[in-house]
Amino acid sequence: MPTIPDVLPPVRLSQTVQRGVVGVARRIASFSGTLVFCLALLGCSPAEPETPRRRSDTEEARRRLLEHQSKSSHKTERKPMESNWLVGVSAPRLDVEVWLQGTGAYRPDRGTLLVSCEVWAPICITELPKLGSRETEYAAAGVDIIGLALVTKSATNERVAAFLRDNEIGFPFAKLSSPLVLDAERAPWPTLQSGRGAVLLVRREKIVWAGLLEHVPGPSQMGNL
Repeated sequence: MPTIPDVLPPVRLSQTVQRGVVGVARRIASFSGTLVFCLALLGCSPAEPETPRRRSDTEEARRRLLEHQSKSSHKTERKPMESNWLVGVSAPRLDVEVWLQGTGAYRPDRGTLLVSCEVWAPICITELPKLGSRETEYAAAGVDIIGLALVTKSATNERVAAFLRDNEIGFPFAKLSSPLVLDAERAPWPTLQSGRGAVLLVRREKIVWAGLLEHVPGPSQMGNL
């Protein structure tokens, strides 16, 4: 069987064609060198093999990225959940406009759980009845509960009273004439927004715990606060 060299005679190229081929080859080599240089600038040279050091640098960069994302997430969640910055701040004055149910006050021999909430807020609609069902347990642990509201938006005094009655919430509940004002020098914010379900635990006229309604410690934890 004849081979290709036996069938195809050798091709002789003219000098012009030869110069053209050489020129194309040089352009390809130049382009390849430029591409490698650009990739090297970007830190992604395709020809560089993965070494233990390079692998370590990649893992370190990935770790730092995850750490940064975790810190960013914590920054957005830390304030709404619980604030130890308020511990030791003087208890806010209660500027009561009218008591909608019962009456209450700070007592030197007992703790007071101030619950600032609006009956139109979803968190308060869900959590206030749960807190009310454990009022007796908190009382046995030496803690009184006082509900507070500014009665805003769609709420009225009558609707608040009806909500308390329908959900069998028995602790005192007052309409405030102004928001709870904290010590401006030590508190991270001057007032507590009642629509968020802010809660303060007060003992001997000092705040010993601050957080949101859904994170209130149970009666069994009151002795540690």
